[in-house]
Parts: sequence; C-alpha cells; structure tokens
Amino acid sequence: MRSDGVRARLVAGIAGPAKVSTLFKYALRCGVGASIRALGSNAANVSDLIGETGPLALMRALAADGAFDGMHCYGFGGFLRTCEWLAQVAEGRAG
Repeated sequence: MRSDGVRARLVAGIAGPAKVSTLFKYALRCGVGASIRALGSNAANVSDLIGETGPLALMRALAADGAFDGMHCYGFGGFLRTCEWLAQVAEGRAG
C-alpha cells in the first residue's frame, strides 16, 4: 500500500490471547460460520491452531515488516487478560 502512495496511518488488528474455543464462538457470532465449519472439517487445520500459545509470533512478524504504525489487540480472551499479556510482552516475559 505504501508503494502505491497510501500515507494513512496503518494499524494492524489482531486477536489477543484467547482460547481457541472462545475465538470459534466469536467467529460464529460475527458471521464467518461457513469458514469455521470448513476449518473444522479438516482436523489437521484445527490441530495447528491448538498449538498456538498467543499472538506474539504474529506481532513480531508485523513489527519486523515495518509497514504498520501500530497494533490493536482485540481482547476476546478478556480485557484484563489481554492487558496482563501485553505487560508481559513489554517486559520481555511473554512466550
């Protein structure tokens, strides 16, 4: 987008730490049920998701890319849990 002349502030929105089951529930409420059902029909895809511990790897990749001016974490796992996790990231204690 930047190479095309877009100069607007770009903020990446990612899900904060949450259980996979919680993310599935939100996805169904938000109208992406067909995508979730397709994912659920392939056990290998679901098992890949279960291995995730949080959005830290994605955050690092987005930060390294340098294309974004900031990040927003959606607190699907709860506001306090997301805040605590972000504090751990800032202190270098998140895994």
